[in-house]
Amino acid sequence: GRHAVNNLTGPPSWATTELMSRIADELKNHQEREAGLRLYINPYRHWAGAWVGMWDINVMIEALKQRGLRVTHHIIYNPNLPNKINEDLFDLRADIISLGSRGFILNETPGSWLLELLSGNHWYALRFNTDGLWINCDSRLQHPELIPGSPQSSGISAPDTPGTLDALMRFLRGRAVESGAQLFHFRDE
Repeated sequence: GRHAVNNLTGPPSWATTELMSRIADELKNHQEREAGLRLYINPYRHWAGAWVGMWDINVMIEALKQRGLRVTHHIIYNPNLPNKINEDLFDLRADIISLGSRGFILNETPGSWLLELLSGNHWYALRFNTDGLWINCDSRLQHPELIPGSPQSSGISAPDTPGTLDALMRFLRGRAVESGAQLFHFRDE
């Protein structure tokens, strides 16, 4: 999670484990006060501790607020409403064109309950770079790379160029539908 936050804003890295831990503790304390009960496990970080690096999205949102960013869209694919993803991405695309974007944080589950228990979900960032192109900053990659384009027409739409908004929309749809990724869009305040 911390790496996704740092990758979204670009170098230099500023979101430290200490910052994320402090925010997680503040959120936990607030929840305890509001509910009038004591929480023995902090729900805003991995159960095994801060060293795992798995943070709740609320911790990431609060950290990014300190950099002047806010979340504007949270998109989840619902297999019971398969066309809703197209409507959500259409609205998102219109907002990106009219209001701008800093990027996305995606959350993907590992696909196994055991892996999820041990390591948590995988978070990564997609960022709009200074060249006006979209890059994937997933830590599973050797290095950040352009969002891949579609080399040929799919019969539904024309091919697109790597790093473009069309390539991004195709990528987001694919990650949401194929891997169940949750999409969080951020832009400047």
